[in-house]
Amino acid sequence: GKRKKRTMKTEKQSTGTGDSTKNRGTSPPPRAKIIWRAAVCLLGFLSSMIVTNAATFVSGDIPTATWTISRSPYTVIGNCTVAAGQILTIQPGVTVIIGTGLNMDVNGQILALGSPTEPITFRAQDSTHYWNRIYVVWGGGADSRFEYCNFSQGITAVYLSMRSAVGTMATELS
Repeated sequence: GKRKKRTMKTEKQSTGTGDSTKNRGTSPPPRAKIIWRAAVCLLGFLSSMIVTNAATFVSGDIPTATWTISRSPYTVIGNCTVAAGQILTIQPGVTVIIGTGLNMDVNGQILALGSPTEPITFRAQDSTHYWNRIYVVWGGGADSRFEYCNFSQGITAVYLSMRSAVGTMATELS
């Protein structure tokens, strides 16, 4: 005799779209799982960026400000100046990266007050490029202070100058 052809019905595999009875109510379709995993990875990456320090770029005039560890490192990308009457306070643990050949001119006041356990670091981007100097000019106003600061890869590092013929400059370096 004649043989009958047997046909088997198979359930169509889900592609993550359309109606699938196989995945209904138990777990998301495969494509949705991939999207979910990607979203979780992205959120993890973004949250790790939030808790790390964010670099801050500096150039030009620096108004009265406080440089904090949460915004460190501060990267000097152009010559900058703390103008007369302005005060730049740098908190313990801050790193200041100064670009090749650049200066920080201080006509006002700089208070770089590190601690024995959290010194302030002034350095170049790497060990083969040197920054020029922090040029502190005293004009009869308040004195600048550098406590527990490390200076590296600077040609002059800190240069002190007096503009006033009267008075005594008492800038502190320790």
